[in-house]
Amino acid sequence: MQILCLLTTQENTMNTRLALNSNETRYIQANYRNLPVIDYRGPLVEKYLEKTYQTIESMLAQYPRVFATRFDLMFPAHMQSWSSNVISKFIDYFKAGIESYLKACGMEVDKCRPMFVWAKERNNSMNSHYHVLLLLNRDVFFRSGRIVSDRPNTVSRIEAAWAKALNLSFEQARGLVNFPPNRDYAINRNSPDFYLQLADLFYRASYLAKEDTKTYEDGSRSFSCSHKVELPDNFNLAALVEHGKASLNLAVGGEQ
Repeated sequence: MQILCLLTTQENTMNTRLALNSNETRYIQANYRNLPVIDYRGPLVEKYLEKTYQTIESMLAQYPRVFATRFDLMFPAHMQSWSSNVISKFIDYFKAGIESYLKACGMEVDKCRPMFVWAKERNNSMNSHYHVLLLLNRDVFFRSGRIVSDRPNTVSRIEAAWAKALNLSFEQARGLVNFPPNRDYAINRNSPDFYLQLADLFYRASYLAKEDTKTYEDGSRSFSCSHKVELPDNFNLAALVEHGKASLNLAVGGEQ
């Protein structure tokens, strides 16, 4: 398993300041807070890794079972300028859709408060795009659903929210959300496989923290996430991760 190989990777402890944004620090180690991170796209941004960790931590503190999914938001080719708050609009529209669904099902809004991590990037195209990680309560939403479906699901809610944020019809916005393969993750903090589940998710999510293709020159925000929540006294993700990793290493060592 890829994660098991990453756990034994030697760490390079040299972290340096970013060239384009001196307020941030490059991170080039193989693990962050005992969790593996990507190492094939150059340096990561340390603060972005920490924000990602805190967002996942906040979600797990509220909901023992968490569902996560990855997707990308793109702009139509003819649209070369957009409001700087378009991603905030998308998040607000998506949250409104979730609230409507919960109320229609007779559930309280607190039953699932979505959390997000997003990164804005640009390669060689005129337009930027957004990489997004969405976190939901898995006791309510347990998969993203089919990309083409006659029934409302998480996929269609994402597409509808992006269309509204762009002020386009649902049909006009078709194809502007990319749902990559193996996008869905399930994390259960009470599962014996909790560490591996979280390690797989964090490794995938660390892609959003990469320095490459981030644009700092225009002064716009390149990364953001949901506000972290106050953690209950009886919840300590760092301790759970440390215990899970130690148990896994012990099990792997015993098999050799």
